[in-house]
Amino acid sequence: MNRLNIAIALIAVLALAGCMTTTAEAPVPSYAGVEREYVQWNGNTWRIYENEAAGRVLVTPNEEGVAASGLSGNSAPKIMRLAAQRYFYESGRNCEVGSDTLLSESAYEFPYSCEASTKSKRYCVTEAECRDFARRGFLVDKSFVGIQPVAQTVHFFKMKVFDDQDVGRALIESERTGHWTITPDVFEQSFEKHARDTKRQCEITNVDDIDGESKVIFYRCN
Repeated sequence: MNRLNIAIALIAVLALAGCMTTTAEAPVPSYAGVEREYVQWNGNTWRIYENEAAGRVLVTPNEEGVAASGLSGNSAPKIMRLAAQRYFYESGRNCEVGSDTLLSESAYEFPYSCEASTKSKRYCVTEAECRDFARRGFLVDKSFVGIQPVAQTVHFFKMKVFDDQDVGRALIESERTGHWTITPDVFEQSFEKHARDTKRQCEITNVDDIDGESKVIFYRCN
């Protein structure tokens, strides 16, 4: 083989290697070039690929394969959907994640749609409260409806904790007590007390200050 043929063969090998590298970094070919994000949920780290133009998001385990993340075939779509929901919560967006489509052994795709509104948001805990917030023109989040509250007292303040452990966020509400003015850190302290009471070690990742009398705490636990 002369030098020209050797050079051509070497170029072909390098080109093939480059294609393999690109394919290996993309979970499926249709998501090649989409920026990869990470989110921690359910004790695992998940890779999130958001195709904003198509309104779709792809979720894969950070480890190789579903089995390596401790998931069965039946539980994988549900957990990955919650991981996608967690991703949107952490990015501060109110998005609804749709049904899953299996694209490969360990990659699930979900359609999503996000609220594009300038309205203030309110989190309701009963259907009557939801209707009242909607009537008053608020953007309503019903995800805490049906969750039983846990009563607490923190520095003489009476608090209620509505803990959505499936997603990793808690609605903390305060009750007016005399003429005391509640300080902002009481909400975080209320959640930390709740985590200790439920024997969990949790880290607060984000806080949504709603109206001075309630906050939504986003968290992850070990």
